[in-house]
Amino acid sequence: MANVIFKSGTKVQYEAIQPKDPNTLYWLTDEQALYKGDQLFGTGKAATQEAAGLLSAEDKKRLDDLVKGSVIGLTAVDGTIVIGDVDHGKTLKVGVSEKANNTIEVKSDGLFVGKTDVPKYEIEKKEEGAEGFAAVYRLKCTIGDSVTYSDVEINIPKDLVIKSGSLKVVEEKNVPYEGAEVGDPYLDIELNDEETTHIYIAVKGIVDTSNFVTSSIKTEKGEALIANDATGGGTWYRRTEDSLESYVGVNDGAEANGRPTPSAQIYAAKRDGSTIKDGSFINVYQDRITYNNRARMAAGAKNGDETSEIAVIADITASEDKAKVFYDATKYDVTGLLPGCRVDMNGKEIRVMFPKGAPFVKPSGTAEGRDNDCYYFGVIAYAPSDDVTGFKESNQETITNEPLENFDGPSSGVDKYGRKYDICWFPAAKWSEGDIWTYYGDQSEAGLCVGWYHTIEWYKDAECVGSETVRINLTNEQCHNSLKQSLGKDNSSNLIWEEM
Repeated sequence: MANVIFKSGTKVQYEAIQPKDPNTLYWLTDEQALYKGDQLFGTGKAATQEAAGLLSAEDKKRLDDLVKGSVIGLTAVDGTIVIGDVDHGKTLKVGVSEKANNTIEVKSDGLFVGKTDVPKYEIEKKEEGAEGFAAVYRLKCTIGDSVTYSDVEINIPKDLVIKSGSLKVVEEKNVPYEGAEVGDPYLDIELNDEETTHIYIAVKGIVDTSNFVTSSIKTEKGEALIANDATGGGTWYRRTEDSLESYVGVNDGAEANGRPTPSAQIYAAKRDGSTIKDGSFINVYQDRITYNNRARMAAGAKNGDETSEIAVIADITASEDKAKVFYDATKYDVTGLLPGCRVDMNGKEIRVMFPKGAPFVKPSGTAEGRDNDCYYFGVIAYAPSDDVTGFKESNQETITNEPLENFDGPSSGVDKYGRKYDICWFPAAKWSEGDIWTYYGDQSEAGLCVGWYHTIEWYKDAECVGSETVRINLTNEQCHNSLKQSLGKDNSSNLIWEEM
């Protein structure tokens, strides 16, 4: 057996020895570590993740990881928490019961409670256990396929039977029974005795008044609900195939967010979860009835806005009468104008000015009597009253042998306001080779303008009820504002009539 040499020194002195003698024990005084040659045999110093001590470096790392990221010393007291084991740690998860009718599900983002059936309450007569009484009744609660009964039974003496029964909500403290609080549900049982006796049974805690459903009827096509709460109530029908929801209900009309709420409402809309969309709404307030739909509301309309108020026929008639005052005063209008055009209607003269460089274009299509190399504008003459049935017109100052026409021609009719009219078309400019346009109004001067006469007679059946002649003049920038009335230049050869 070889002799063992023992040496003592610091870590620096030990590392300077090269090579290290395998038969020598080295004691490091600053680290309290013992080496045999280059092999560590032990240390009295705390271990780290980089250096072994009382633990190896690997064991020390596992211990640090366990303290840092795992749960130690926890015990589940019931089935709501499940603790499991994994490498170097523990797992925690929520326990979900696998019993029937549990609606809680674990989703990727947490726990989810699906749709629950609305409870249905009924007063049911017991088939047994009525000894000594005419009948025994109790409150039945049905939720889906689950049926439960209240512990309180209603015993009816043999000489009395129930005339009626209803589920109500307390509206005044201590009424109709002592201890009643506003909003508490109770049963009002009316007996058929001479005094019409009422029996009141408090059912607070048995009935959920957060969504006070008094009736629910389900079919394969949908569900009908009758519900109320502290502020009002209503009836719904929800169709299964497309989530269409129809509603008629009442409310207390109190303000919400500084705005009045409807006292009554009717709507039909699609439901997407808790959101109502793609519907139409009629809202009844104390001072108005409004209509809205989702398209208008998406554009900023509000249910209570005055602009959404529903008008009656009298309101519409009044608006039409008011509008009539304005359009009845309009005898003529001009159409077919271009940017920069000016129109001046002054007594018996209508002045129309096309500016220099006006973007004239040739007319599209064809029409009888029209020059397809001219640009035309129209003068609209409105009938003086609704009972006018026809008209005669001329390009002279008098009507001679012109035919009587009605308002179904190509240039006459009835506009959206109900006004009967006739349009006469006039050429403003002529096109020539080189895409050159000659504006007829360039020939006009103050007091002497290129233009046309237009005479029209209005008829009620065969009787003339009015007539008027106007001068239609084309002007330019130099003469348009002249105060001289134009005597006119004959331009009747260029007149194109309503056959267009």
